Amino acid sequence: MLNTRYGDNFRLNVSVNGETAFVAPLTLQILVENAVKHNIISKTKPLNVDIALEENAYLSVSNNLQPKLTPERSTGFGLQSIKARYALLIDKPVKVEEDGVIFKVSIPIIKNDQA
Repeated sequence: MLNTRYGDNFRLNVSVNGETAFVAPLTLQILVENAVKHNIISKTKPLNVDIALEENAYLSVSNNLQPKLTPERSTGFGLQSIKARYALLIDKPVKVEEDGVIFKVSIPIIKNDQA
């Protein structure tokens, strides 16, 4: 749907190399929607969202950081909800990183016997 709405201005790259990774329901959707909600998406500033497996048993969702000039009101519920759910599911933290260029959230992969 995002590709229909934004065309080439929204780019999603999924790099999991055919691996199976279990994550809490709706986690990826919330993270991608947050990237769309908080960033400019235009022909001159396309939004690039990357979903990738990391070697340390995490799945990361990252995007180029280009905050909207007029930020949408945020309750902070999405990211806080993900952190709270993972605290109940697994004893590895959700990691959030921002360096001024990239915003990245790394979520622990839930092992098959935990799913």
